[in-house]
Amino acid sequence: MSVSVKVTVQDRRLMLELPLTYHKSKIRVKHRDSNSNYGIPKATRQNPFELDDYVEWQISYGTETDLRNLLYEGVKVGILCENDLNELEKFINSIKSRETLEGNEKIIKKTLIFRKKIKGGFKRAVENVPLFIKENKVKNYFIEVILKDRQIGFGIQAMIFLCIHIGAVKDKEGNSLLGRIAKKKEFGMFEINSENKEIVKDAVKAFSIASLQHKKDVSNILQQIKVSCT
Repeated sequence: MSVSVKVTVQDRRLMLELPLTYHKSKIRVKHRDSNSNYGIPKATRQNPFELDDYVEWQISYGTETDLRNLLYEGVKVGILCENDLNELEKFINSIKSRETLEGNEKIIKKTLIFRKKIKGGFKRAVENVPLFIKENKVKNYFIEVILKDRQIGFGIQAMIFLCIHIGAVKDKEGNSLLGRIAKKKEFGMFEINSENKEIVKDAVKAFSIASLQHKKDVSNILQQIKVSCT
């Protein structure tokens, strides 16, 4: 079952309602492994929330969804100002084709052959997948850009994840989630305001460097928002 993030406006703030138990959707809770720094999906109905947990949101930029909604509502309530949009526009225009990820990065596959026979005649292969991370510990979030082979067609595609530390997510009464398991079909609340608006701007920048097509689409979204909010 796919469940989306709900964005509401409250007193010049954006409130994200994040599903905490729908692990088959594009939003799920993960635990950061201390040894590998890799996120492992967490069964939140069985295991209590911990400081090393975070909510991972695979965010899209479609004209009526996710990123556009955050930008539009952020400008509408005054969290993002004209200077912020101009800054983002300048950043996007500065990106050269050789600086985009999909066109210039590679996925490296290595086949490692061992003396020990592998059952069924299979050989073990190692795939090195490029991962780019921008972390803002002060504002309790980080952005991940992961490159993977396209399911259809040729080449690689970038997937952008907005990750929010669970310590900054509250229940609907404003209480911490730490130390307890999730309630059935529970949603957590995360606030975006003028103090942490970088979370939206960094998401825009992640899409902008992902590919030339992403760069073009995000630029168009910015233009649409500037027109509709003036």
